[in-house]
Order: sequence, then structure tokens, then C-alpha cells
Amino acid sequence: MNQTAETRQPPSFDEPLANGLTPSEIFDAVVEEFETGHTAHSSFIAEAEELVVWQHEVRLARTGSTCRIAALEYHMPDDEEAEASAGAEVEWDEFDEDEEDDDGAHVIEYLVELEIGGVFVCARWEAWSSNFAEARHIKAAAHKTYIRMAALIGVKVGYELTTQPSRY
Repeated sequence: MNQTAETRQPPSFDEPLANGLTPSEIFDAVVEEFETGHTAHSSFIAEAEELVVWQHEVRLARTGSTCRIAALEYHMPDDEEAEASAGAEVEWDEFDEDEEDDDGAHVIEYLVELEIGGVFVCARWEAWSSNFAEARHIKAAAHKTYIRMAALIGVKVGYELTTQPSRY
């Protein structure tokens, strides 16, 4: 049977799927894995361009949306760690792999950003390390994260478009 606007039912986010979880529970579990998520009217990846060590961009022809995935890597000196945790504006140093500085923290961030009609929806994952060897280990593990983040953006936007379309 063909569905029409009258017969098509919106998906229920409270009905369990085959795995026993509801879409709402899956969404909440995925979101909890990442430190931050936000929406903005400008691209965080573009603003932090000097810290970007890798990025990939995909333009979705059907919707005109753009999805960007980026890895940022930088060094935060000890005295600035306290300021950053207090929410102060901090100038971070670009990470130099040849410079093994044990003062401060090495930070790796992965960002997935989806632009929809001039609004950027972004999810961020970050890891801090206090020594160079630990930073290399975190970096190797982190590359697997961006795929899950891309899925998170798709789930988040789909969920919000269905439940809160006025947000977009």
C-alpha cells in the first residue's frame, strides 16, 4: 500500500525496537559518550582552522547540507589548564610532534559538524593526556571515534527535526 500524507504515521520515539530499546534511549546513550554538543550560527571548525590537523567535508546534494569532520590537536600549558576549566578564554599552542613538552596537556579533539540552513550542529569528543606516549595512544584510538560522531549528528538532527522542527 502506498503511503500518503494522511496515512503516514510519524515514528514513535517511545516504542521499543527489535533490540528492546526505544529510539529515545539509544539517542540518550549515544549523546552521553561525548563531552559537548551544540548548535551555532558559525562553524567552529572554520574558527579553529589553525589547530585542524585533518578534515573531510561532504556536501549532501539532495539537501544542500554540508557535513565536516575534523581532528584538532594542540598543547595547553599547565597555567592555562586551570583557566580553561574555569571557562576563561585561552590561547592554545599548535601541537609540535617533535617537541616533547611535559609541562601541560596534549589535547586531541574530534568534531563533526552538520550545516543545515545556516545553522551548524556540532558534536565534540576530546581527550587530554599529560605525556607524549599517552597522547600517541589516545590519537590512535581516537581515529575510530569520528564514524560514531557522524552517526550521532544524523540521529540528533533526525530526532530533533521530528520532535522540534521549529529549532531548524
